[in-house]
Amino acid sequence: MTAWVTQGGSVVGVAAVCAALAGSAAASAPPAKPLLVDVARGAVGGLQLGQSSERYVQKLGLPDYSGAIETANTRELFWTLGPSPRSGWAAVTLTPSSAASVFRYAGRFTTPNGDMPGTPLATVRKQWGPTRSVHSVVRKGRTVEYNLAVGRVVFAFDARMRLQAVGLATASLGGSLCIIPSVCVVSTLGP
Repeated sequence: MTAWVTQGGSVVGVAAVCAALAGSAAASAPPAKPLLVDVARGAVGGLQLGQSSERYVQKLGLPDYSGAIETANTRELFWTLGPSPRSGWAAVTLTPSSAASVFRYAGRFTTPNGDMPGTPLATVRKQWGPTRSVHSVVRKGRTVEYNLAVGRVVFAFDARMRLQAVGLATASLGGSLCIIPSVCVVSTLGP
């Protein structure tokens, strides 16, 4: 089921909560080709903060969920591998004008330095500046990920300190923001 949302004169196709309304399992797949993480431009696969939700839909496909996902006051687009929000591979938090304010991505990606999912934190840190601070993201008293912010790009590592996801966020959020969608997006939609 698709809901059509009009923002700023353009029509954007976004998926409604398919699993709940249509009875079918919502699921999508990340792009087959790895997205290039461009630290200098603050971009992942050409996507940047401030771009319209339409641009994200063009690049990633229709999301599986759209609307108030984490809180009643925040609009998001959310892509999952299956019917559970815990299988999320991408999330975009939107401003009131439907521009991206935060992007989280755990699909295939690479950097010009060869970093990709599975690269150790120590390797990434050496390549992007060993003086950069690594931040622990704690949820319910437990560290769920480690972040290394480089400009607007946030590299997110799991408990084994292996690269799992990348995100885009403002510098003020970069260190504290939880990035790995399957770990960090706490949905009000259910398990």
